[in-house]
Amino acid sequence: MYPSVFMVKAITEQAKDWVDENLQLEDWQWLGDMFSVEWRYIEDLESGMEGDGLVRGTDYEVVYG
Repeated sequence: MYPSVFMVKAITEQAKDWVDENLQLEDWQWLGDMFSVEWRYIEDLESGMEGDGLVRGTDYEVVYG
């Protein structure tokens, strides 16, 4: 079974800047310092982040929810 929601946490300043510059997030998507992403968008999000040089586990984390 595939999770329906993922939580993403930008760890580094570079990742936080990337999120600010590339995503339009609503207040309700935030839970503390993580934001929610629907399952159908998570692969594109990670591709975009990694395409711009961010590394999962170093710059950002994805939590399955």
